[in-house]
Amino acid sequence: MQIDKELSMSQKQHMPSDIRSGAGSSQLFLVDALNSIRIARSISCAVKIGIAEVLKEGPKTVDEIATATGTHAPSLYRLLRALASVDIFAEVATGTFEQTERSTLLLPDVPGSVHGLALLSETEFLCRSWEALELSVRTGRTAFEQLYGANLWDYLTQHSPEDGRLFSRAMTSRSELFDMAIATAYDFSSMHTIADIGGGRGSQLVTILRQNPHMSGWLFDRAPVIAEAEAYLSQANLRERCTLLVGDFFEAVPAGADVYFLKQVIHNWDDLQSVQILRNIRMAMKPQSKVLIVDPVILPGKDSQAVKFFDLQMLVLFSGKERTEEEYRYLYASAGIKLTRIIPTCSVHSPVIVEGVAMEEK
Repeated sequence: MQIDKELSMSQKQHMPSDIRSGAGSSQLFLVDALNSIRIARSISCAVKIGIAEVLKEGPKTVDEIATATGTHAPSLYRLLRALASVDIFAEVATGTFEQTERSTLLLPDVPGSVHGLALLSETEFLCRSWEALELSVRTGRTAFEQLYGANLWDYLTQHSPEDGRLFSRAMTSRSELFDMAIATAYDFSSMHTIADIGGGRGSQLVTILRQNPHMSGWLFDRAPVIAEAEAYLSQANLRERCTLLVGDFFEAVPAGADVYFLKQVIHNWDDLQSVQILRNIRMAMKPQSKVLIVDPVILPGKDSQAVKFFDLQMLVLFSGKERTEEEYRYLYASAGIKLTRIIPTCSVHSPVIVEGVAMEEK
């Protein structure tokens, strides 16, 4: 301890005076920010190796983990030591590690799992697209399409279905992080049918229906997605309360629901495409129907930090973007819908509910 203290004092003495005085905090921030990619890649490596699965039953030595994962023990120790420094795994004795609350979330089948997101972050198409951020900034065009000659949806379904399955699983796990926050933030008591447009396998719909036993749901998506939803809804014991509908929301959506629900849909598309989706919903609405868009809303100034960086992911991958309140108001008005209110949720992941009603026809 004495050596550590003396070393620390020596290091401080040799620091430039501006850093010692706090004037170098901007430099330290930038260095830490640049270092964050190393942490992210270390987490993804741990997921690929399967360390969390090995430690699921209790603490193990590095040699035991290396044998179970087929890795080089000294190098594995360096990875575990680094991750333990940010509370991902814990070194309980020299060379022996156990799970932490954070590392438990690296398991694939636990509530709040980030397993799929960690694997997605290391896919070639995502890494290459981010590396080409400058290309998007210079041209205003999606980096992915310039690199791969196709939009992301066609690529995932036609060219790389394995990546498509991983993308779907990762987006589902991300969506599930705030399913309950959305279901409890809005009062569905006066509504009987909810149409989940582009609702994936239906995790959000399941949560809403469980919170509102009087409601029935319509799940509307592409055929491959609906095929996955069939099994998921059956497993959730809600198949009898759900109607599964195959279609394309750029062409039409089912008519007559009390509420049309779009979670993490509109931000995937540019303004023209988003307005087309909303116009189709407007045509399907009853006079008293509501539209609920669930996406982040960018706030002015320095707020919405995480959302603004996620918006850059939309820039490199999709034609869409995250939007401000005024931009949502514009989309709604262009489709004949009036934005009535924005409802916050208790989720730390920043989604809100943007409510709209049909404008009266003149």
